[in-house]
Amino acid sequence: MKKNILVFVILILNLSLYAQKIAQLNAVKIKEENIYIVDDKLDILKSKKDAEVYIEKAFACLLQDGSDFFYDILSKKKQYSVQLFTYNEGTKNIVYLNFFIIDEKDDYLNTKELIVFDGGTNFWNIKYDIQNDNFYDIFINGES
Repeated sequence: MKKNILVFVILILNLSLYAQKIAQLNAVKIKEENIYIVDDKLDILKSKKDAEVYIEKAFACLLQDGSDFFYDILSKKKQYSVQLFTYNEGTKNIVYLNFFIIDEKDDYLNTKELIVFDGGTNFWNIKYDIQNDNFYDIFINGES
């Protein structure tokens, strides 16, 4: 009986360590990818590569504008994480991109929009109208 209890305890400890390792690997994976497809009501974001198309289009749009805010954003391009949402806005099919620079990444970012007040160009978002192939409603947070 004592032998069975010992084996059971060792098994539970091993499973616990295994679960911790998996959680650590997933946390690293989230930090490396930095792309979160949160809600895809239009069923167009099948993979991270699909999301990257809209992300690159957003940065290309900023490059064409040329204001100081946009140059600041472009200088931090590789630091951003982004959440993507697709939905209908009236008759428009929209891809909403929410860009942010934060150190901590967790599962919250996969399910809820990150909303931050202030923070300047570390936090901004933009909408893309698929039918008209244009961006609009860019919002850059105020300075903190």
